[in-house]
Amino acid sequence: MFSDDDEFYDRTKKKPSHQKPGDNQSVETADTLLDKRDAITNEMNEKKELLMIEKNNMLSKSKSATQDEVDDSLDAYMSGLSSQLGEFL
Repeated sequence: MFSDDDEFYDRTKKKPSHQKPGDNQSVETADTLLDKRDAITNEMNEKKELLMIEKNNMLSKSKSATQDEVDDSLDAYMSGLSSQLGEFL
């Protein structure tokens, strides 16, 4: 009924691990870790600068359009109020 080649029931065979210790692993030293940290910090600072530039561009574009939108939204709000007041009077 059971075959000798059946791997499901034979728990005595050691399965090969996916990665053996010491294979393709690089040694991390304090210097390499500090270099990586510096590189990541520099990249983060560059991204923050780009983000600030884009925010300033968006603010400058929206400031010119905001005044027109405020006037339009205020006019719409006031006309809505006046129409509601007309219903009560």
